[in-house]
Amino acid sequence: ERSAAVEGSRFAPIDDVAVHHTLVHVDQLIPDEEATAGSAAPLLFHFNHGFGANALTWDWLMRPLVQELSGMTSLTLLAHDRVGFGLTSRPKALHCYTPAFNARLGLRLIDQLQRDEAPCVLVGHSLGASLSARMAVLSEGCSGGARALVLLAPALLATGGAAPASAAQLRPS
Repeated sequence: ERSAAVEGSRFAPIDDVAVHHTLVHVDQLIPDEEATAGSAAPLLFHFNHGFGANALTWDWLMRPLVQELSGMTSLTLLAHDRVGFGLTSRPKALHCYTPAFNARLGLRLIDQLQRDEAPCVLVGHSLGASLSARMAVLSEGCSGGARALVLLAPALLATGGAAPASAAQLRPS
């Protein structure tokens, strides 16, 4: 699996899971001496992919976004493959595939990789939107907390994440 990784791909060990991720820091593209004296505060963007996708889904957006926000000298963009997708390892323990485990895994990855205590902007697409929302709720573990939540074509269940027992549960009271 690791041979399929692309440039910029990395692996971080968290709870016996090798978490595949891509990471871009602003200084990889914009030297610090080019930053303006009045630069904005540090910020971390974390991207969660949808069902059937992986962290590389966000590659087309991450580098241009860094260039667009180049006035921030401490900007980090991070995307990871949730357990069961992409190049992240596939543990045998079934609890590793739950939304709760994956949300905690994402927050622990942020804490492990960020360089300063920057607040997070959590971005999720489709099924990744529900993961981002869950991460926002739990974001006290994220050093700077969640500053914003961006949901793109979210696949969210109104039942709090549990599948409804019947269609009647989906109707408003």
